[in-house]
Amino acid sequence: MAFSIFTYEGLFAGVLYLLVYIFTTFSVFYIFLISRLRQVKSYYLVDFNGFNSLKLINPFLVFILCINLFSMAGIPPLTGFFSKYYLFLSLVEINNIKLLVCLIVLSLISTYYYIRPINLLVFSNNVKPKFFVEINSFSCLLVFFIYIINSFMIIQPRFILDLVQSLIFF
Repeated sequence: MAFSIFTYEGLFAGVLYLLVYIFTTFSVFYIFLISRLRQVKSYYLVDFNGFNSLKLINPFLVFILCINLFSMAGIPPLTGFFSKYYLFLSLVEINNIKLLVCLIVLSLISTYYYIRPINLLVFSNNVKPKFFVEINSFSCLLVFFIYIINSFMIIQPRFILDLVQSLIFF
């Protein structure tokens, strides 16, 4: 990302990628923090198999988690795809093909790590549901707000791009 900030488009792509990645990473980790099991020391639970029954209890939260993970993987038409697209486009404009190929390969490798939790959360069958702590309304609103920001690129992509442009010139 540091090599692409020599142009305005590169700076724009870098800021957009940084903002999108910060929002989606925060949302993913926040969802894992607020959906803890009702047991002692449930924060120490790091196994995805413990979250298999979350789809039975709160399927909308699993849907939002999947959208955020798809966005981090760069699946179109989510914001993660557009941020990576603009970053790759800025590298093409300054003829930095070696870094572009390196970033594409690393992006393909990291896609596996973003798609694997979706496979474990959605497609695994767990007949014995576990009980999770009730999620408060502030956490629900925060996760939903980040979901709206992430999905807003599908509805109105120019708004987020204009927002980033205003941040650059601020």
